[in-house]
Amino acid sequence: MLAWVRRATASAVALLCLLPLYRLLSRERNGPAGIDALERAEPVWGLQLWGAVLVVLVGLVGTLLAGRLRKRNEPGEADSAETAGPSAPGSAAITAWLLRPGRRAFALGLATLSTVLAAAVTLVLQRRLLTGADEMAALIHARYLAAGMLGGTLPSPSEAWLVPNTLVTEAGWVSQYPPGHLLTWAGFLLIGLGWAAGPVLLGVAVGLLAASFERLLPPERRPHARVSALLVAVSPFLVILAGSSTSHATAAAAGALALYAAVRALDGRLASALVAGAAVGSMVLARPWTGLVLGPTLTVGVWLDRGGLGMARRAFLPWVIGGIPFALLLFAYDDALFGAPLTLGYQALYGPSHGLGFHTDPWSFDYGIREAVAYTSSDLVQLAELLLETPVSLVLVGAAYLVLAPKLEVGTRVVAAWELLPVFAHALYWFHAPRMLSEAAPAWILLAVLALAHALENSGRAYRTGIWSGVVASAVVAVGVLLPGRIRSQAWPEETLSRIAVADSAAAGALIFVHAAWDERLASMLQASGMRNDSIQPLVRRNDFCMLREYALARLAGGTGPSLPPIDLTQTSAPAERLISLQQPDGSVVWRGEGVEWSEECVREMSADRYGSVALVPLLWQGDLPGLESGGPMFVRDFGPERNQAVRALFPGLEALVWAHPPGGRPALLPYDAAMVGFWGPVPTPPELPVRPGIPD
Repeated sequence: MLAWVRRATASAVALLCLLPLYRLLSRERNGPAGIDALERAEPVWGLQLWGAVLVVLVGLVGTLLAGRLRKRNEPGEADSAETAGPSAPGSAAITAWLLRPGRRAFALGLATLSTVLAAAVTLVLQRRLLTGADEMAALIHARYLAAGMLGGTLPSPSEAWLVPNTLVTEAGWVSQYPPGHLLTWAGFLLIGLGWAAGPVLLGVAVGLLAASFERLLPPERRPHARVSALLVAVSPFLVILAGSSTSHATAAAAGALALYAAVRALDGRLASALVAGAAVGSMVLARPWTGLVLGPTLTVGVWLDRGGLGMARRAFLPWVIGGIPFALLLFAYDDALFGAPLTLGYQALYGPSHGLGFHTDPWSFDYGIREAVAYTSSDLVQLAELLLETPVSLVLVGAAYLVLAPKLEVGTRVVAAWELLPVFAHALYWFHAPRMLSEAAPAWILLAVLALAHALENSGRAYRTGIWSGVVASAVVAVGVLLPGRIRSQAWPEETLSRIAVADSAAAGALIFVHAAWDERLASMLQASGMRNDSIQPLVRRNDFCMLREYALARLAGGTGPSLPPIDLTQTSAPAERLISLQQPDGSVVWRGEGVEWSEECVREMSADRYGSVALVPLLWQGDLPGLESGGPMFVRDFGPERNQAVRALFPGLEALVWAHPPGGRPALLPYDAAMVGFWGPVPTPPELPVRPGIPD
């Protein structure tokens, strides 16, 4: 029965890789997220198609050449697995080199290697600048936690600071995230190594996985366990993800500890079962859904597979006891910040639309079975290349092995569950990206290695030569072509860097107003007025911006119900009728109703963005925060000279500057008074704005 379940689920994964089902996504039905997933998967699918053709052709040529040479040299010998010599030139020497270090030395060596690689990504390619809004919001919250505060004290007007994925609760200004990764990052901040959180956590995960693979698999698979651990340590996908210090790094380290403790518990160490339970609790504390899916798999699954039901029974109680403190911590955190033990920050910020299942997502787009299939297809297609940058899909290789193998070896059953369960679990979740499957990446790499090993072991000499020829061709393309491109993609484009890097010498001790786009200003005003985030995006898409501005101002002034200006409050992804889209220089869109007369204030709001705009969140985390002033720059959102006065009054001793696009230039620091006149004054003839130094050349 389990074999049929394994084959059915693996077949589904294989089809999601083979068939371009991500093409079911469209801009009209799925919005920007859908078209982004489609556009990212399309070139990768083509690459893997032609990459597979190339590798197969190389393999066939290798097989034919090896067969002819064998017949010429050994005409009477049968071509069988038993008569073949070494699998590949130098393979014995490589195997001996991998097996030479002891288990602890090998694990420590790989942990160091992966930490150094991820640190290089952080320091050299990313320049210690965060790459995603998730991490930026999380770091803001972690800084308050490191200072001993549950959340920040955000003064009025809060719209000057509010950014995506943050909200104001009774506990203060907080992020939407569970506490696991936040507390871990806060610990690194306390010792002055906030940038090192991701790299160190990856090193911990790799070291524990290297020590676990050998114990999980049969003794004869020790070489394959070590090869897999080495590939995990150098995986570009995991290294780059850790370089950005995402919560996936914390979850991966906790999951690796859970697996390591579980295999140690097989020796009768019930204290290890206690540690395994605590590690699962830590994983849930960092990424709840991932922890609930993978935590039991990497612990109870190991005990059932390797020790049977009796082992699982003995370890179960310590496992539960180990996890209880972390469950209580999560409940207490949620209750203190979001009002109830079982209410996560995601729900507090976005409502029930952020939860699991098939429903309308927080942006009012439908998420049903069609979307689950299409997005999962996109995730798997991209993941297959990202793992090791190979032109051949490692996901397809692993899935094919699970379909074709008559029986799985001990330990491999856990690996199969480790990689397959997250695919179907995340199909129930509306948000998709390859990184959502990153905690299962080590399992995909390990299974691909085992699949290759079984293919070699069950092939004749000529076919083995062909397989090795294909492997070498794939490695050459990965290292020589695809990996350099991936590395280049992690370096900041100069245009982006000009927006997010402000010279410390010019900004120190200043109150810097960041000139954000009108739609960002409106969204922050609506959130500051108490509106939940899942309601805001449909309003911004479906309303005349001038009318929406009046509505937001009325809410901020305390207006409710019938006293508010009438707008379209429909929560739907459908475009509104009789709206004209006006494109701004920075790519943002302003909506204007057909035939609607705009007030002078609304014309002024739109014209203020005529040179472009700069988002606040990439800058906010780099400077001082309210309540955490230390002499650095304080970044806030620019709302024009009148509304900015309230913020200036909060920090009377700080010099006011503006970070914005000057006429014909790139983002730069501008004197406050001149910038206010230039951007918010008369439209036709803006004065020349003196430019202060921005980023160093």
